Amino acid sequence: MRNTIIYTTILLIFTLILVSYGYIITNNKADQLTSKLNTLEDNLVNNNWDTTRDNTESLNQAWEEASFTWSIFMDHNEIDKLDLSISKIISLVELEKKDKALTELKLAKELARQIPTNEKIKIENIF
Repeated sequence: MRNTIIYTTILLIFTLILVSYGYIITNNKADQLTSKLNTLEDNLVNNNWDTTRDNTESLNQAWEEASFTWSIFMDHNEIDKLDLSISKIISLVELEKKDKALTELKLAKELARQIPTNEKIKIENIF
């Protein structure tokens, strides 16, 4: 009986550490992605197309890192929505469609902000 309690406690502590680590990583990647999206938006608003194209490459690289990490911890539907949005942004920047790109940027930023919120440990997320 005593061994069962010890093993259960160790398992519970390990699970909490793993969940906390996953949340911290998710939050950091979302902050990085939001920062890249904000930089891209600023350059897009100022019609800096060359810088904006460079920023899309940086955004794509940050997204690949985040999506790889997030695919381990979370629902793939959220990742797919953000992936589609970022792909649209990159295509719209290449076509120099400022208004549509800005609209899609707003959507991508909101999706990136929601992901850590959805992964936060709350009663609503558990049940």
